[in-house]
Amino acid sequence: MKKVEQSYRVLGLGISASLKKINQAYRSLVFIWHSDCLSKDN
Repeated sequence: MKKVEQSYRVLGLGISASLKKINQAYRSLVFIWHSDCLSKDN
């Protein structure tokens, strides 16, 4: 169960978050950290 809790923490969500909130948080992080979105300076 620890990995599940860690995953929610990475997404910035509580354990009772809805699937819609999980998807939104995931997409937000992908948008920020995806290699195609990073500048060459990073």
